[in-house]
Amino acid sequence: MLYCSPQIWCSDDTDAIERLKMQEGTALIYPLSTIGAHVSDCPNHMLGRVTPFETRGHVALAGIFGYELDKGIIIK
Repeated sequence: MLYCSPQIWCSDDTDAIERLKMQEGTALIYPLSTIGAHVSDCPNHMLGRVTPFETRGHVALAGIFGYELDKGIIIK
């Protein structure tokens, strides 16, 4: 995969709690510097789970950190 692209996305699931195991498994094969990991909206658009912004940030720091937040979102 890294032959074609310098960065991978281990899953389309952006729920921080679910991504913990996905990112751990992906990190067994790929370097952390290649795994995209972003802070997404809350509640999560797939599961509706409410996860603190700090937790979502910590999970995203385990890869290439980024944000996927809609304009107008209020971060509490």
